[in-house]
Amino acid sequence: AVRAAYLQRSPDAEAKTNVVPNGICDPQRAPLENSPTVRARHGVSPQAPLVVCAARLETEKEIHVLIEAFDAVRRAFPEAQLRIAGEGALRD
Repeated sequence: AVRAAYLQRSPDAEAKTNVVPNGICDPQRAPLENSPTVRARHGVSPQAPLVVCAARLETEKEIHVLIEAFDAVRRAFPEAQLRIAGEGALRD
């Protein structure tokens, strides 16, 4: 949709534009799993507050800030869980 809108404004750019899929599954083709199933797989109780970060794990993303800030969340909500998903240099 974005490419089509761009080409309406700049029709000469068609040969210079490409669409790069973002890697997110279309829920119409591959339905998402329900929350209880995902929580159970990752050992998170249904009642626990859950924070999920899906990101490229690189220094400039400053994931350490999230981890440090989550200490305050845990003080207020001891049962809270943090899950970080992604690939990158900081994965290990």
